[in-house]
Amino acid sequence: GLLLHGYMHSRKAVDVYHALPVSRGRLLGVNAAAAMTMIAIPVVASDLVISVAQVFQFGFDAQRLGWLWLDCLGWLICAFAVYAVTTFVSVCVGTVFDTLVFSGVLLLSMPVLLGLYLLLGNTFLYGWITSESVSYTALMLSPVTLMPSRFQFSPSDLADPADQLARQLLGRSNLAVLAWLVLGLLIFWAAVRIYRVRRSELAETTTSRGVLQVLVKLVGVLVCGTALGLLFFALQNGEQRESVFFFWAAVTGLLTYCIIEVILNRGFRTLVRSLPLGACMVAVLLACPAAMATGGLGYEQRVPDLDRVASVEVSYTGRYGGFSPDPVQLEEMPLVAQENGQEPDLDTINQSRITRR
Repeated sequence: GLLLHGYMHSRKAVDVYHALPVSRGRLLGVNAAAAMTMIAIPVVASDLVISVAQVFQFGFDAQRLGWLWLDCLGWLICAFAVYAVTTFVSVCVGTVFDTLVFSGVLLLSMPVLLGLYLLLGNTFLYGWITSESVSYTALMLSPVTLMPSRFQFSPSDLADPADQLARQLLGRSNLAVLAWLVLGLLIFWAAVRIYRVRRSELAETTTSRGVLQVLVKLVGVLVCGTALGLLFFALQNGEQRESVFFFWAAVTGLLTYCIIEVILNRGFRTLVRSLPLGACMVAVLLACPAAMATGGLGYEQRVPDLDRVASVEVSYTGRYGGFSPDPVQLEEMPLVAQENGQEPDLDTINQSRITRR
């Protein structure tokens, strides 16, 4: 996408291309056909070689061959979705650098942000455990990570009747591929519509206004602030860990906003008057962790209806992962529980409703 759309970001080249007796919509369509041809030929040729080698070595296996070509189709669809996003950004900005940065942010922001906020839930919310299914589903929110996430299961996993997770994730993955095909077509259609009214004077101008630059700043603040806050939280010991997280998240978020503002505008001339927007983004950054640190809007106090509980599993490791005591010594550990103002003994724990402190 950066190669084929580079002419849009050169004032000399864009005048030449737009002087050709070809409509802008057809120009984008031809470029898209050229891009997908360059991608599809080596991918299909590689899968053909693999298919032939597989038949000669292991015999004809319709299931594995079908799996191979389904994956091939998925890779091509995701490649088109990436190209469509890059095309959309290219017609909205004026430089190759802005196209590279904005496309990368749009393509990777969803799985990165969801992964960070799932980690926040594991960190701040008692009882919250991110399931494997949710973690893999987060990778399906971007065409860059969708197909690599399918390496988690294979035809042998699907053949195992006990592996319900593999079949569930495969179904979600196939739906995600179909969804990205539709989204890619819609995004490319929107790019064509915008390109028809795009001003040639946009070439070589920095992106100082518009929705895209605001979105890039917000994603940068959320990702960098949350990541650095979690890093300093992990390095800190004691009761002030949450305060350390919020302090460094706020400082990092504001600093990230200032850096992005200076880079996008190629200078400091707009920094001071844009600081209120940066302060609002830092407030958004701190809002979700604050809700989690104060109980998740009532999540930690929620008690399931005992009549609807089918089974209960007790995890001694809890939120601390592998830092667990020896199970043999668990009965010797002091248990702090509260039941109507009294501490029940170990023999009645299983029959009691306990609020953990």
